[in-house]
Amino acid sequence: MTARMLCLVSLTLLMACGNDSSSTAPPPLTTTPPVTTDPVPVPVPVLSFTTVDTIAGQAGVRGSADGKGSQATFNYPAGLAATGAAGAKNGETLLYIAGLTENIRYAQVGYSDNPVGTAIGKGESGSVDGDATTARVRAPQGVAVGYGDDAYNAYAYWTEDDSCVVRTLTRYPLNGNRKAVTVAGQAYKCGAADGPAATAKFNRPDGIVANTRTGEVFVADTSNYTLRRIYGGAVTTVAGAAGQPGGSDGVGAAARFSAPRGLAMDRAENLYLTDYTTVRKITPAGVVTTLAGKLNTVGYTDGPALDARFSRLAGIAIDENGTVYVADSGNHVVRRITASGVVSTVAGVQSVAGNADGTISAATFDTPTGLAYYNKQLFVSDSSSQTIRRIR
Repeated sequence: MTARMLCLVSLTLLMACGNDSSSTAPPPLTTTPPVTTDPVPVPVPVLSFTTVDTIAGQAGVRGSADGKGSQATFNYPAGLAATGAAGAKNGETLLYIAGLTENIRYAQVGYSDNPVGTAIGKGESGSVDGDATTARVRAPQGVAVGYGDDAYNAYAYWTEDDSCVVRTLTRYPLNGNRKAVTVAGQAYKCGAADGPAATAKFNRPDGIVANTRTGEVFVADTSNYTLRRIYGGAVTTVAGAAGQPGGSDGVGAAARFSAPRGLAMDRAENLYLTDYTTVRKITPAGVVTTLAGKLNTVGYTDGPALDARFSRLAGIAIDENGTVYVADSGNHVVRRITASGVVSTVAGVQSVAGNADGTISAATFDTPTGLAYYNKQLFVSDSSSQTIRRIR
C-alpha cells in the first residue's frame, strides 16, 4: 500500500498528506463553534377575560325550581359539563349541572332567559335506574359529556358519591323520555374492587371525564385515593393505590393521591386532576407528575406553578390552548395555570366570599366548585351562593 493510500484510509488520525514521501502537520482545531439556529418558540395564547355574570340561580336561595335562569334555584350546585346545544347557531351552550337537588339539571345558555330544566330525576333521593317517571338520583357530584355519532346525540355521565356508583343519561332530546342507567359500581356497596363494571366498587367517586374518541370514562375515586377507568364493560385502576393516600409522583400504582377530586382531559388525552392543594397530570401511559402546588400546603400564592399555593381545589377545566383552570374553593377564586407553568388568578377576590358580578377584579365567589369551559367562556357552579356563574 502506498503512503497516499494509507493516508486516505487514516483520516480519523487527523493526518494530512502531501506526496508519497512526506506529510504535513494537522490543521489547527477550530476555536469558534458552528452557528446553529434553534426554532423560535411560538407563544401560546392566553385568553383574556373581563367580566363575571350570573346566568342562573338566585344568590342565597336554595331550591330546585326550573324556569328562567333568574328564577331557577339550586341546592349547592357541584359538577358542571358544557357542550354545544343541539342546533346551536350562535354559540349556544348546553350546560349539565349536578348538585344536591337529587337530579341532573341543565341550563341552555345563550337562549332567551337562559332556561333551566331537569334532565332526569324527580328530586327524590335514591339511586334507581329507569325513565323520566321512575329514575331516582342521589346527590350527584361530577358530571361529564359524551357523544354518539353527532352533536345531537350528546349524553351525560355522572358520579354519585353517597351511593358509590357511576351512571349515564341516555341521549337527546332534552325533554324526551331519557333514561338513567348505572354504568359501573353497585348502589350503596362502597369499596375498591376492579373487574366487571357491574361488580366493581368505588368509594365516594367525584370528578369524571369522558374520552369522546375512545369511549373511555375516567373517575376520580376520592376516598380510595385512586384514578379509575371504565372501558369495555370493565373497571381498572389507572393510578394510585386504594387506601394509600399520599402525594408522590410515579407511574401507575406507584403514584399516590391525597384527595383526588376534579378531573379534565386535554386534546392530547392527558388527564388533569385536582388533589386538595395540588394539580396533578397523568399521561396516557399512566405517568403521574405534579403540575402545580405543594402537597398538603394550604395557601394563596400566584407565580411559578410549583411555588403556587391553593386551598381545597375542586373543579378543573382546560381550554384549546392548554391553559388549565381550577376552582380554588377555599380561597373563593378561580385560578389558571398557563402552558408555560405560571399560576395567576382569573377572577374573584382572595378570601372574600360573595356573589357580586362585575369586572373580574371586583367580582366575588362563595365556594366555587364545578368548572366547565366552552367557546371561550368559563362556567362556575358557585356552590354556597346557589348560583351558576360565567366568566368571559
